[in-house]
Amino acid sequence: HERRSAGALCATLAGAVRADVNIDFGAGTLIVSPLPEASADLIDANYFGRRGRTNIRRTGDTAIVDVTMDGRNFFSCFDNVRWELALSSTPQISFDLDGGAADMDVDLSGLRLADLDANIGAADISIVLPETGTVRADIRGGAAETNIRIPEGVAARITNNSSLSSVDIDTDRFPKFDRVCESPDFDTADNRVI
Repeated sequence: HERRSAGALCATLAGAVRADVNIDFGAGTLIVSPLPEASADLIDANYFGRRGRTNIRRTGDTAIVDVTMDGRNFFSCFDNVRWELALSSTPQISFDLDGGAADMDVDLSGLRLADLDANIGAADISIVLPETGTVRADIRGGAAETNIRIPEGVAARITNNSSLSSVDIDTDRFPKFDRVCESPDFDTADNRVI
C-alpha cells in the first residue's frame, strides 16, 4: 500500500520549559520518538491514513499539546492509520497517553520525562523509559500486551496492582519484596523509575 499523508505539523519550542503532552489515539499504529537534541521544534507530527488534530497552547512557560483523532468520518476505517510523533528533549514533559485498539511503539528514552500516565485498551505497546532523571509512571492496560523497557543504569520500584494479568519482571535486576520489585540501589540512584 502506498502511504498518503493526511497531514503534518511542526511546531517550534519557542522557549517552553515544560510541556504537557496528551495523546488520545483510537486505533492503528502510533510511533513516538525523541527529536534530535539540537532541534528547535517542540513536536514534529506526521499523520497517515487518518488525520490527527493537534492543538498547542501556552500557559506561562508550559506548552500544552493535545493530539486527538479528527472527529470527521469517525466510523471510517482505521486499517491504514499511522501516526509518527517526535517530541523535543528540551522541556520537562508530563505525558498522558490514552489508546484503543492499536499497535504502539513509544520511545521516551531521550526525553526529560517527569511522569507518564498511560491507559491502554486492546493494544500491543512497547514503552522505552528515559535514561536519566526520576520518572513516575502509571500504566494501565485492558486486553493489552505491554512491554516496558527500563534502560541499563536506571533503578526502578515496580508495583503490580493487577491480579488478572500475567507479569514477567527481571527479578535478578529488580528483586521482589512482597508485591514490589525494587532495584537494590533504588533509594540512592540518580536515575530511577517509580
